[in-house]
Amino acid sequence: MVLAAAVGRPDAYAGEVPVCYVELRPGSDVSEDELRYFAEQEISERPAWPRQVHVVPQVPLTAVRKIFKPSLRQDAVKQVVCALLDEAGLSGSVTATGGWWPARDPGRHHPAPRHPADRTRLQGLLDTYLMTSTITL
Repeated sequence: MVLAAAVGRPDAYAGEVPVCYVELRPGSDVSEDELRYFAEQEISERPAWPRQVHVVPQVPLTAVRKIFKPSLRQDAVKQVVCALLDEAGLSGSVTATGGWWPARDPGRHHPAPRHPADRTRLQGLLDTYLMTSTITL
């Protein structure tokens, strides 16, 4: 493993849950499940266990080589919204513009589906989440 970062993914029940993004060394052959199991063995508090581990080609860094977590949070938001769209049988593209708590980012999600019934259904799905996203169907 080269780098790993944990961020909060929006969750309807808990508010947010931890997920990890991992950059592996070239030639490494480790599955996401194996990394998650390893984290569970090393982290003593069950609520801090990552719900998902994503292996990425490169963990984003700032100019001073610190992990750039806002882009990871945005990816986590995008994954949640895409999953909701799939569950609702809707299609569209998702651009995450925030991904942190309203105290730091007061915006809300802005669904923009073509049909009013779809807009209402999607709004109902998103109302239980604290995140910012723009959806175009």
